[in-house]
Amino acid sequence: MTADNIDMIHLIRDNMEIDYVYHINKNTLIIDPNENLDYNSTYKIIIPSKSVKDTTGQYLEEEYTLNFTTITDTVHTK
Repeated sequence: MTADNIDMIHLIRDNMEIDYVYHINKNTLIIDPNENLDYNSTYKIIIPSKSVKDTTGQYLEEEYTLNFTTITDTVHTK
């Protein structure tokens, strides 16, 4: 699954890079931030073309962007 440019993947919040480590488990790429993500915040993962390969050895042909929002902190909400 890895490719030469896997270190070009970005995890971003508010235009700020978030440091992370990655792991590959069989055919799954796991992006593990070095710090906890903030509650109720929007993040973006950008996976550039040719940064990963599929299980047949083919490169990702186009950049892929994933946007997601974390959950609201339900424990500390009044």
